Amino acid sequence: FKLGTLQLCKNLIRSVGQPNFPKFESFPMAHKVAYRFYVGRIKVLEDDMIEAEKNLTYALEHCHRSHTENIRRILEYLIPVKLILGYLPDKALLRRPELSHLEGLVTAVKQGNVRELSKELEKNQRLYISKGLYLSLDRLKILGYRNLFRSVVMIHQKDVREDSTQKATNAQRVPINMFLNPFKRFGEHDFIREQMQEKQTSSEDTEQEDLEQIKCILANLIFKGYIKGYISHQKNFLVVSANQPFPSMNSCKLF
Repeated sequence: FKLGTLQLCKNLIRSVGQPNFPKFESFPMAHKVAYRFYVGRIKVLEDDMIEAEKNLTYALEHCHRSHTENIRRILEYLIPVKLILGYLPDKALLRRPELSHLEGLVTAVKQGNVRELSKELEKNQRLYISKGLYLSLDRLKILGYRNLFRSVVMIHQKDVREDSTQKATNAQRVPINMFLNPFKRFGEHDFIREQMQEKQTSSEDTEQEDLEQIKCILANLIFKGYIKGYISHQKNFLVVSANQPFPSMNSCKLF
């Protein structure tokens, strides 16, 4: 890592896994923790978040409790990795001063506020780039949209249940237009427009662009398994499954 020759690390990891290499358990715990920490960091750079989580969790669980600086370094990688995998960390953990830069990210993802998530990423861009986390954290936007659109669907279903004049099956058919206002308020599209200072277009054209982008995001969420359902382009509906339309975030495709 210090030499910036990470490609050589693969040879070292391959050697450690050879049958003629001393057993991993035979090394001192401090060496094993350090090794798993750096393997975890390499896996983050390789976008292998499942293996990164395994190695970093091992490092955290076996790191001596008195080594607070080492614990902090592990958590700086483990929390983003867990977040990318769909696990939201405990709020008390994020209140630690050295981890406070992650609190805004977690809150934005949980609330489905992709606009705020983009601002948080921009604010700490240099820090995340230096740790090799920026591109991975940028993928949290899909989780943010999942939570935003889930809120819209839940509101729609609640309204249908409370309206005696509507059929129960209408709860599964959500008009695409319902996503428009939440998308304008919490989505990234307006934020990008402000940043680029694009020239003004007609409100009708802008609304149509937003609707097309919403459909594109919904299609991506359906493909990745964040939503169980399909888009009815003819009737302009999102049709969701009656059984758990929004599966657990950690059970879906990562990328």
